[in-house]
Amino acid sequence: IYTEGFDGITVSGNEIANFEGTSAQDDKGIWLALNSKNATVEKNNIHDLHYTGTGGYGGHGIMISSAASSCNVTAKNNIIYGLSGDGYSYSGSLATDNPIGIAIGLGGTTTQSGINIYNNTIRLSGSTLNKSGALSMGIRVGDGSTVVDIRNNLIVNNLGLLAATGDGACGLFVKTASTQLSACDNNCYYINPTAGAKNFGRIVTTGQTTLAG
Repeated sequence: IYTEGFDGITVSGNEIANFEGTSAQDDKGIWLALNSKNATVEKNNIHDLHYTGTGGYGGHGIMISSAASSCNVTAKNNIIYGLSGDGYSYSGSLATDNPIGIAIGLGGTTTQSGINIYNNTIRLSGSTLNKSGALSMGIRVGDGSTVVDIRNNLIVNNLGLLAATGDGACGLFVKTASTQLSACDNNCYYINPTAGAKNFGRIVTTGQTTLAG
C-alpha cells in the first residue's frame, strides 16, 4: 500500500504478505511517502516479505518518508514479522537496503518530524544477512527525522548473518543522536541472532547490549 500527498488517511485492518522476492528491490508492506500527513497506520498484519537474491536488499514492514514538518503520522497496533534479505551497509546512503520492521526516513536524509510509533509487535528471524555492514533493524530512525515518539512496542530481532559477512541485529537504530527521539519508553526488546552483533539499541555506530550502556 503506497500513499503520497494525502492529508488525513487511515490504513487499517489489512493483511499484506508473500510478495515475489527475486526482484532487486526493498519490498514494503505499507509506504507513507512524500507529504503524507495526519495519517494513521493501524491493525495491519504484514509478513513474509523476503528478498531471496544476492543484490543487497531487504523487506520493510512500514516505511514513513513524509518529508514534512509536523506530519503527524502514527503507526500503532501493527503486527510485522517474516522480513529478510541479504542486506547492505547500514551506515551509507543505501542504509535502508536492509530488513527493517518500521523504517522512519529513507537511506539518505529525510527531513520530517512528528512521527509516533506505538504498541507494534515486530519479529524478525533467520540467518540471511550476507553483505558487509548488513544490519537487520526492528525500528530505524533515519537522518533528518526528529520529534519521533516510540513507546510500548515489542521488538524481537533474531535475524543475523548467513556466514561471516555482515554486522548483525539491532532492536532500535537511531542514525544521528538520541535527540531525534521525543520519547522512547516502555519498549520490550529481545535480540538474539545466531551470528552477528546483538544490540538492543544503536546510535550511529555505538551499539548497546545492556540498559546500562
